[in-house]
Amino acid sequence: MSYTGRSAVLVRYDPDSTRSGKVLIITGYLKVMSQNNSPVILYIHEAPYLKDSEVTLVSEYQSWEHGIVIDSVSQRHKTIHGTFGTQRMVLSKHVHIPYVDRGGLMGFEILPWKEGDEHIYDVFDITSDKKWKPRRFREKDTLLLTKIPLAKHFISDSQPCPYG
Repeated sequence: MSYTGRSAVLVRYDPDSTRSGKVLIITGYLKVMSQNNSPVILYIHEAPYLKDSEVTLVSEYQSWEHGIVIDSVSQRHKTIHGTFGTQRMVLSKHVHIPYVDRGGLMGFEILPWKEGDEHIYDVFDITSDKKWKPRRFREKDTLLLTKIPLAKHFISDSQPCPYG
């Protein structure tokens, strides 16, 4: 892993209540299991490093921009084409990483790293080494929308939903 010298603040749907502290932006390797039960190495550039988390964030936009095909539609749900999702990250014509549906969030297991793994297993670059600027994908009016509640849900007219 190498540090780029930059950091990011991660903001979810409500910037006022769901902001992270500064998160380091890194380049590094992830060892994961392919569909044929063989480990492969993902080489990821410009990624947020969540030091104390079991989760590593991989931006679909960032991977798509680098030519990696990601189908995060669950195998239980249909796509707009009427076929079921494949729930995977496609690395090549013959290799993909199956996603596990973790109840609304797709992911894959990161395997323990051993020194020299990058010389033993196939390595796939999944993002570009160019500086990542996610803001360029924002819709023009998104800044206005961040201050507007997206939806209000009610269990009944008199009892607000405990989930917001």
